[in-house]
Amino acid sequence: LERSALSFREVDGTPNAFTWSPRGNALVFEGMSRGVHNLWKVGVDPQTLAWTRGPERLTTSSDRNARPRFSRDGTRLAFVSRRERVRLWSFPFDPRMGRLLGAGEPLTPETFDALSPDVSPDGLRLVYTAQQGDVGAVRVRDMETGADTELVKGDQRGRSVLRWAADSREVFYARDVL
Repeated sequence: LERSALSFREVDGTPNAFTWSPRGNALVFEGMSRGVHNLWKVGVDPQTLAWTRGPERLTTSSDRNARPRFSRDGTRLAFVSRRERVRLWSFPFDPRMGRLLGAGEPLTPETFDALSPDVSPDGLRLVYTAQQGDVGAVRVRDMETGADTELVKGDQRGRSVLRWAADSREVFYARDVL
């Protein structure tokens, strides 16, 4: 488990779903390794319920693989595959009327999750974490030109709660210690 950095729990500690094989000799789990949700299998002794082999990764997609179910005869496995992305959007807005004035447009691509956004006090820039799996980079978007640049190179240090200084010249954030 340590070598594969595998966890069978969500970030909040909630256990992930699993299913028994029809013969009772294997378990298939939703597991997360390095920020990616895939399906994993472990062999089980039906008498003692001890793990006999594994864990073995069954899926390798970057999509979230979930809710595994064996066929009645145990020869097939069905599961849900979902692509989830958190993107930042901009919508034209009338603050006096409190209404949207049109369709929005995405500010960030579908290639990563855009987390912990903060707009600078002068309204000219947007800072956010670009998260891909367990690697997160700090990026800044120029709201006038649309240029997007990397402020802090991506790594596994878990930067969050990004905030601009009052003068819009510096960015502060919390960082996980490795």
